[in-house]
Amino acid sequence: MTKPTIDKTRRLMTLGLISAGAMAPSAARAQFRLPLKELSDIKKTIDTIDDVANLIEQMSIDEDAELAMGESLYGPLIADAGGAYRNSAVQSAVERIAAPIFELSERPRFTWEITVLDSNEVNAWCLPGGKVAVCKGLLRYAASEDELAAVLSHEFAHAELSHVKSEMKQKAFYQGMSDAATTAAVKAIDDNTVDQVIVGLKGPMYQLVTSGYSKGSENEADQYIVTVFDSLGRDVHSGVGFFHTLLELVPSKSKRKTSLFSGHPETKKRIKRITDAAPAEGPQSPADSDDFGRIKTVFPTRRHYMRERAG
Repeated sequence: MTKPTIDKTRRLMTLGLISAGAMAPSAARAQFRLPLKELSDIKKTIDTIDDVANLIEQMSIDEDAELAMGESLYGPLIADAGGAYRNSAVQSAVERIAAPIFELSERPRFTWEITVLDSNEVNAWCLPGGKVAVCKGLLRYAASEDELAAVLSHEFAHAELSHVKSEMKQKAFYQGMSDAATTAAVKAIDDNTVDQVIVGLKGPMYQLVTSGYSKGSENEADQYIVTVFDSLGRDVHSGVGFFHTLLELVPSKSKRKTSLFSGHPETKKRIKRITDAAPAEGPQSPADSDDFGRIKTVFPTRRHYMRERAG
């Protein structure tokens, strides 16, 4: 994997240091393109989720579409997830901790943003185009800045590597769509009205980013933690401590999955893959910053694990 390059001057725009409106893409420019042949050559009758998946599999989803999805869905999904946590000091501290990670982006058109959600879920997620969210419940269990940085690096990778584009071509992505939403999405694709395609994909997108991607995408995002930590001079072995915490949080027989957790056996394998890919004696991470201290003042690290219900 190519190590990300850092161009801080060029990346200032990606950190939200200018207004989001100046960077917002126009949905009219975004394209969910069908191949250059008649739609009737593909299939005229779209009756099932399988038909939708088969149709989208033959489409090209360009970067404009990624940007439009992130810009259009970020606000609604934040609202659905509990809204933004109303503490400006915590929000600013998390933004500053995330900034060095976002500076590694090789996607200059992305407008990177991060929001702390007023949710007790121990989770984080990322939309296409660089729109990241982290639940306040997760901040309670991050015992160090390395652990929080590992979470943010994992989510960063999903957007940076365009994982949504590949996931949208899988039939599983569409399981949450109603018949009406399926019909509307197909018509919008046929008409190339991207804003309506995005509205139709809100449910499946929320399910994907909060509950986890395919195994291949999750493993690739895990490996990217090593790449990011190498660039930042942080200790990966310290960062993966958060994944050990997840194993303590979720009952061993639970089938529940999140963006960061994929069951006990698989999460243990993921931890091993990350540590195996890291240098045996990597750099010693810098001490936790004042910003992380501010977060811990509001959310002291829980030593008693509040186990989630099995399910």
